[in-house]
Amino acid sequence: AAQFLTTGKVVEPPPVLLSQSDRFSSAAVESMLDDFIRSIGDEDFQRQMVHALSGAGDDSAHRSRIRERLILPVQESILVRYGFPPAGVQLFLQGLAASGLAATPRVAERLHRLDSLLQRLPDQAAKKACYGVDSMVTSRGGSDTPFALGAHVELVAEWHGKFFCRKISGEGERAGWLSMA
Repeated sequence: AAQFLTTGKVVEPPPVLLSQSDRFSSAAVESMLDDFIRSIGDEDFQRQMVHALSGAGDDSAHRSRIRERLILPVQESILVRYGFPPAGVQLFLQGLAASGLAATPRVAERLHRLDSLLQRLPDQAAKKACYGVDSMVTSRGGSDTPFALGAHVELVAEWHGKFFCRKISGEGERAGWLSMA
C-alpha cells in the first residue's frame, strides 16, 4: 500500500481513494477532518507553527502567510488521498457547505477542533513564547478595565469573546475580564 508523508510521519491512506460521489459522505468527511486534526495537531507541527508565529508579532498578514506556508503541504497531501486536487481546499469547503454536513454535530465538532488547532492554540502559545505570559494589555479600554496599560496578564478562561485574566505584573486589579478589540 502507498504511504504518505505528513508532518514528518508516515500516514496510511484510506483503503480506496474516494470517487467523486463518495467525497461528501458523512464518513468520508469525518475521516478527512480526522486526518487534518491528527496532522495539524501533531506536537512537532504545533511547535513549528508556534515558533514561526512567535516571530511575526501582531502583523496579521504575516501571520496568515506563515500559516499558509506551513499548512499547505499537509493540506495538499490529505486532499489528494481523498480524491481532491492538491490545491482543492476551496472545492472541499464549497462541497462541505453545499452538502449540509458542516451543520451536523460530528462534523461541526471536528471543524471547531481544527479551527482551534490552526488559530487559537498556536496564537496563545506564540504570545506566551513572546511575552512569557499569555498576553499584555496594549490599550486602555473604558474605566472598567481592570488592568493598566502594559500589564502582563495570563489567560485563565474565555467566555463569549471575553477573557478572564490573572495579572502577572504591572498595575491594576489581581484578576478581571478583558475584551479583545
